[in-house]
Amino acid sequence: MKPKPFNAARGPEYVDLLRQSRRRVQNRAIRAEARELSVEGTAPRSSGGNRFLLGVVGLGLVVTLAGLVWILPAWRTSRQDASAGVGGQAASRVALLSPADCADGFLKATSQEERLRFIRLPELAGPVMQQFYESGPGAVETVEEHKPILSGQLDPPVMGRSYSVSGRFQVALRDGGQRYLYTVEENGETKVDFHVYARHTDPPWPEITSGRAVESKVRVSLSPGDYYQAPFADSDEWLALRATHPDLPADLTLYLRRSDTSLTQLTNLPPDKSLRFFLKIAPIGNSWSQRQYEIKAILSPDWLEPTPAP
Repeated sequence: MKPKPFNAARGPEYVDLLRQSRRRVQNRAIRAEARELSVEGTAPRSSGGNRFLLGVVGLGLVVTLAGLVWILPAWRTSRQDASAGVGGQAASRVALLSPADCADGFLKATSQEERLRFIRLPELAGPVMQQFYESGPGAVETVEEHKPILSGQLDPPVMGRSYSVSGRFQVALRDGGQRYLYTVEENGETKVDFHVYARHTDPPWPEITSGRAVESKVRVSLSPGDYYQAPFADSDEWLALRATHPDLPADLTLYLRRSDTSLTQLTNLPPDKSLRFFLKIAPIGNSWSQRQYEIKAILSPDWLEPTPAP
């Protein structure tokens, strides 16, 4: 094939125009490629920013959770310490248990520290309970079972008291004896009244019956009596009551002055059963030798230990 002849019309001017056209095409291609690279480059930068933000939020959550894990145990410990017993004793707070659970927990406890958790007035009952289990009856007694008392004396609410009996149980002992266990609701808690369980007297019975005690606090069961002898011979002045207690080998005769209006609760006791009272008593002269005592005051219309006055 023969080469085409040179066209004069396509001289240097034509070559310059062709070159300029090619440069414009190349420039447009370069600009288009640059725009594509710019768009592609912004996506990674945006994704990296999101990852950084998520990392900061995640770290904040981890720090918050770690703080809660550290703070909550300390808060619980401070709450437990605040509810600890009086005088450094381990009478920690017991939630409002059912009477049955409270009685069961107390009877299954095996140490002073455990028992303190279940009793009311630990500052008063604690020393009594320690002596009871270390050198008193509790050192040799074995509890066989306990069951609720469904009949008999029911303790009515008493005006002016911040506590009330929530459960009454009869505790059977291996030697054939028995004890009473009262649970009490007081200050949002269910606790055992240990003075009732121990049938506590102050001072002990040997000091009372020997005449060494000038005045005594006793828990007894009362029923109408008919024994009148000096210095309580005048039945118009005195009302005789028969008093029994499981730790006494023989009954006592207690007397109240008929003129004492503070003792009218004792003037109409039922003839067919005995009722439990916590009393203050004292002999007159040597009346203790005949097991006779005057009733000075009713401390509680049941065996419960009164809450000390503030």
